[in-house]
Amino acid sequence: MHTLIVLQAVINGLFLAGIYALLAYGFNIIVGVTKVFDITYGAVIMLNMLVLWSLYTQFKVPLYLAFLIILLLSPSLGFIINKCIISPLLERGPASQFIATFGATLLLIHLCLYVWKAEYKAIPIYLPSIRLDGIMFGSSYVAVFIVSLIVFSATTVFLTKTTVGCKLRATAQDADGAKVVGINLKRMYILATIIGYFIAAICAFLLAFIFPITPHIGLDFVVLALVIVVIGGEGSFKGSLVAGLILGLIHSLLGYYLTVEWGTIVAFFLLMLILFLRPQGLFGERG
Repeated sequence: MHTLIVLQAVINGLFLAGIYALLAYGFNIIVGVTKVFDITYGAVIMLNMLVLWSLYTQFKVPLYLAFLIILLLSPSLGFIINKCIISPLLERGPASQFIATFGATLLLIHLCLYVWKAEYKAIPIYLPSIRLDGIMFGSSYVAVFIVSLIVFSATTVFLTKTTVGCKLRATAQDADGAKVVGINLKRMYILATIIGYFIAAICAFLLAFIFPITPHIGLDFVVLALVIVVIGGEGSFKGSLVAGLILGLIHSLLGYYLTVEWGTIVAFFLLMLILFLRPQGLFGERG
């Protein structure tokens, strides 16, 4: 019985790893190209979740249509954030960038608290659990994992097989060199932000089915994305996948043996260890 429970925790950790990796993937695209740690990323995910909840539960908008709305809303917010916050701060230091994006995050959180209050909310759709040889896991986790891998793979193909994707990767690797060969850096920064926030909308839709929705949850998401990006390596998409897998397993297993909070504690310990032993991350390149 104990072995089955541990195996179930491992499987749940693998399912969590999919959405964790996708969450960090969008963040990594923004950070890798613009070199700005955009803290508002988590707050926009939270806002998308709350808008999705309101459209579906309060205004009775069909779920697919509510999803399409946040797919348009999120990149639009990303464009505004890029123009108003990221672009003006590209030449500033990390401290200014952090203060500005963190301030925007607090603004969004308090606006959401004013509109939606602090109560926990949930999308009232319940999918049946799946039982396999004594192991039970939620079908929502399976669906989230599959969709996450599809989006992750499709984005990777776009970034590696298309001309625009190659320009984005060139900008991420060497902005000065990319500028010399005629790549418009400002366009790449805007495009990276829009793509990142497009992925954020998909993450918000998926996370709404497995996490409670509250105005404060955005900070949890951006911290998680930041930890994964630092462990995996800035700009490394393989790193996002591997670090997402590691954190998914840590959260699930420690949540079973101890408490969920211990998963976060160990994740930060691992973060500090990586920064000390390999500052560029597992798959990052030393600058």
